[in-house]
Amino acid sequence: MADRAKLTREVKRLARYAGASRVVLPTSDGNLYEALIFLSVLSALRTARLNPTLHNPPGREVRLRGSPGGPGPSYSYVSFTGTSGQYYQVWNGIEVTGHSGMSHEVDVGVFQVSHPGPMASVTLAELAVAIECKCYSSATALKPHSRTNLGMVTDLSKATHRAGTGRYQGCIHCGKGFEAAFVSNVPTGARRDIQDYLQLYELNPQFGVLTGADRVRFEASLVPVLRAL
Repeated sequence: MADRAKLTREVKRLARYAGASRVVLPTSDGNLYEALIFLSVLSALRTARLNPTLHNPPGREVRLRGSPGGPGPSYSYVSFTGTSGQYYQVWNGIEVTGHSGMSHEVDVGVFQVSHPGPMASVTLAELAVAIECKCYSSATALKPHSRTNLGMVTDLSKATHRAGTGRYQGCIHCGKGFEAAFVSNVPTGARRDIQDYLQLYELNPQFGVLTGADRVRFEASLVPVLRAL
């Protein structure tokens, strides 16, 4: 796994920068990494000058989901208004149902909402950005996850084709309808084949994202995506 002490320091630092009194640290490195990426999206929104607001449960503490589910008052989220005037929210660990009827966890997601208040449920149509977060000590573990991510993005893609069964299946080639990214702490170049696979299917691999310059680079890549909303 990644250096948990380093990861914890960075999450706490970003939470303080966001104005939170404290952050409830997840027990697993994977969920802690999700917290890092969630707070990095908040930082990128500030850089993009979209005036984000961090909403926390009572006590001003950042508390993120530790398992997949729906939005709720017990968890933190970020709200902002896009350049188009639409309302958006950022959540972690939200399940979204694909065309197949299967639900998929969006590790960190940006969702378009109809009103500025906290969303109560999620539909596929509201998904604007889906970020897959993977924290491992070895690049080998990323291979099955990269394949899984492609399957998830395909099932969630808003462009569809009628299958032989009569049902509609998602098609990434005709248009996902949302931005996707696959973010990992594994160093860039550790598995070029996995990065090339993700890049070919426009899953935007972002490797080496942990602290310092690499995390800032990731945030910079998000800024034009967020400004386009």
